[in-house]
Amino acid sequence: MDDDDHSDFLDLVCDDLLELILLRLDSSTTLARAASVCKRWRRVIACDAFLRRVRPLHPPTIAGHYCTGRRTSFHCEGPAPSSLIWDKF
Repeated sequence: MDDDDHSDFLDLVCDDLLELILLRLDSSTTLARAASVCKRWRRVIACDAFLRRVRPLHPPTIAGHYCTGRRTSFHCEGPAPSSLIWDKF
């Protein structure tokens, strides 16, 4: 399966189903990463109705901090969410 096949499949998933999938992500950090996948996912995640549903599931957390100097950089606080998934198995 090439990349075009995957994108075609994701286009077939309706926004309601996509929202249900995104609601099951394990942290707000993972949700922020998902919002950067594509414009459609960002639109679904940024929707007021979605945010009202997801806020009670994920208490506010500090994902990291930005440093400015010669270069702006982001420093993550703690392990990447994808590594936490593997710890569950």
